[in-house]
Amino acid sequence: METLGQDTLTIINSWLELGLFLPPFIQYPDIQRNQKTLVKYGQWEQATDKDTNNISRFTVQSVNIFIPLDAKVTPKRKYIPYKKFDSTPDDQKVNFWTVRPDQYIFLGDVPEITELYTLDMAIKDFPVTRVNAINDLTNNDIIPHLEIIGI
Repeated sequence: METLGQDTLTIINSWLELGLFLPPFIQYPDIQRNQKTLVKYGQWEQATDKDTNNISRFTVQSVNIFIPLDAKVTPKRKYIPYKKFDSTPDDQKVNFWTVRPDQYIFLGDVPEITELYTLDMAIKDFPVTRVNAINDLTNNDIIPHLEIIGI
């Protein structure tokens, strides 16, 4: 495997698993699922973009992320686009990972998200970016990959 990056990234896929309803009186609560996927050999690059116009000047901090499709993923899961992930049955989602707009991606190996270690805690403890744009080039013949811009 020829890799372009040496960074370890953590992707948390979350979904709401609907609770079971057993008529006439039993309603089990919905369950928030958080699935951690560790991606090794991705690339995380901080970027500072400056824009000047006639009215004001501003600086935007962003992160450019490159994930080759052959990156090492732990546990071993297959990447699928987020719309396909959303339509996948809940019991099959553990076999896949995805990236969606407004999702957080972390630099480093973040612990599992649980009731004791929350997403908010991880956001404070690790470098993080929120996905703003995804360029899905997983069908590229030369280097199948994802390009992600985070803010």
